[in-house]
Amino acid sequence: IIFCNTKANVHFVTAVLQGFGLNADELSADLNQKQREAVLDRLRKGQLRLLVATDVAARGIDIPDLSHVFLYEPPEDRESYIHRAGRTGRAGAAGMVISLVDVMQHLELKRIAQFYKIPLAQIPTPSEEEADKALGCRVLTLLESQYRKLNGLEKERIARLESLARALSGDAEHTPLMAMLIDSAYQQCLNPKDVLPAKAGPEGSPAQGKEKARRRSKRTTKAGGALQEQPVQNAAEHEAEPPKTPALPEVPAYLSEWIDPEGLDIPEGMEDSLPAGKPAGRSRSHRGRRRRSSPKKQ
Repeated sequence: IIFCNTKANVHFVTAVLQGFGLNADELSADLNQKQREAVLDRLRKGQLRLLVATDVAARGIDIPDLSHVFLYEPPEDRESYIHRAGRTGRAGAAGMVISLVDVMQHLELKRIAQFYKIPLAQIPTPSEEEADKALGCRVLTLLESQYRKLNGLEKERIARLESLARALSGDAEHTPLMAMLIDSAYQQCLNPKDVLPAKAGPEGSPAQGKEKARRRSKRTTKAGGALQEQPVQNAAEHEAEPPKTPALPEVPAYLSEWIDPEGLDIPEGMEDSLPAGKPAGRSRSHRGRRRRSSPKKQ
């Protein structure tokens, strides 16, 4: 955890660390409760390497395996230093607290240490050359570890580019290109991306509806012993079509003279299906009335 006194410094430090490719995120009062819990969950699961926070935002954080606490600037009061330093080295575990101070801040830090009787060890700031050398050793170790994990086919594929690598390394103009490739490989080793399963869409979402429609777009039916695909009509068109009224069976000629349509209970819309020359009988709306028996039926 990297502690800052103000939200502005939290935003600044987080932006610089992320710009250098480090896995860092911030925790300040600008975040709502949901965003705060998401950041803390990543930190507990080991998916977040550096957390930049203020004292107020870092209250209640309990990470047992926290290795380092950095103080980007000394706290404004003495008790805050104890709260910050107490985030690491819990339950007998090893931990280290590093405070970044200038000349005036160094005097304030000494007063805090004398008040609480804390021994301090002054570490000189490393130079740019020392920092670059340490970074080079780390990158070389990571690349060698990755190369040992390759199989024979992958090593043979890389061998085809060795001549290009020698040409680039011997040309000063192409040195930035080599540095870009090395930096890309280093960032991938430093911040591996977690492969998460795709989130299932909510029930009834447009994406899920399209997927279901695509699955229903074709159906297989047996025809002549072989399976044939028949496209299903659009659901909207299917619903727009009015239901078809079934026609009455055709009446044979020798029975037409014995049927009196007036005594039949004929549904609405089926009068046209009667034999020609016969009047339409009563509709379904007259079902409740008493029927009169026809003399021909008797």
